[in-house]
Amino acid sequence: MKSKPSTPKRKNTVLVTGADGMLGNSVVRELLKRGYAVEVFLEQGKDNGTLTDLPVRIHYGNLLSPDSYKSILPECEYLINCAAVTNVYPRRNELCKKLNNEAVIVLAEHALRTGIKRFVHVGSANSFKGGSKCYPGNENCPFDLEKYRMDYISSKYEAQVRLLEMHKKQNLPVIIVNPTFMIGPFDSGPSSGKMIMHLIRNQLPGYSKGGRSFVYSVDVARALVNALKHGSTGECYITGGENLTYLEFLSKVCDVVNIEFTLSKIPSFLMKLCGFCSSVWARLSVRPPVLSYGMSLLAGKDQYYSSEKAIREIGYIQTPIEQAIYDCVLWFMENGKLERLTYELQG
Repeated sequence: MKSKPSTPKRKNTVLVTGADGMLGNSVVRELLKRGYAVEVFLEQGKDNGTLTDLPVRIHYGNLLSPDSYKSILPECEYLINCAAVTNVYPRRNELCKKLNNEAVIVLAEHALRTGIKRFVHVGSANSFKGGSKCYPGNENCPFDLEKYRMDYISSKYEAQVRLLEMHKKQNLPVIIVNPTFMIGPFDSGPSSGKMIMHLIRNQLPGYSKGGRSFVYSVDVARALVNALKHGSTGECYITGGENLTYLEFLSKVCDVVNIEFTLSKIPSFLMKLCGFCSSVWARLSVRPPVLSYGMSLLAGKDQYYSSEKAIREIGYIQTPIEQAIYDCVLWFMENGKLERLTYELQG
């Protein structure tokens, strides 16, 4: 039950978890641009320094330990939860279940108790079935990836189900934003940008059939901030970008960085075999694979999505993916993640 907070709220103050990640960084900057006061919650001991020069208050702790954030929530009017374990290798990952699902529900319970006006949660478009380019998936499509047994995907879906139940039963003011495959700056891992990095370094063996919706992470950040005031609670909003085959996407990367496209298509059976062997070798060498078996299974699927609902209800705007590629590569170079190119980027 919602209780009256004993600490007065600070007007237009937003708590952002996972604020030093690729998406979180852009969310913080967008909030500041719009005049919000920003509190950020980072995992203890893992600050990557990307927020150091910004006018925000930084708190350290662990979402698995509610005591480390309980004193911050009562001062905030809004909460944007970007924190997540995004590793798809290994497929079975207990930390995914704990942080992406269990800790999120505990966080939501504390948000209720402290009178948060809106809890904007970052979900995943994979919580809905993807479609073809002609008939892309949307928020009415059922979840269909259970058979892949990937804890990252299932944990995001399970958290979504539980949050929506809390909205119905306890009036949790939650909105879930479901991004597709994000590309952009501040990818300090790197995570999604690895594909671009491997292509530029000539380390990709080829491309598979299938494709997905590639989205500019800054667009998703703007949608999350929009959701503080727009859209309906208890709803999900897919925030996608351009629906492209892997051939089309990698060709666009080559155009942006001015390199020749030389990759060949890899048959599905060979892609799965490579993924399986890479995963076996990763276990033996204790090093994450470039292509895991789980990733190889998903690579051949069509994972295309529509963002019509987000465009209509939360003012979502999509930027051409070339801009996302440009900003991703430029950030990699400026931050020592990728050797500087000897030619000019095509932004």
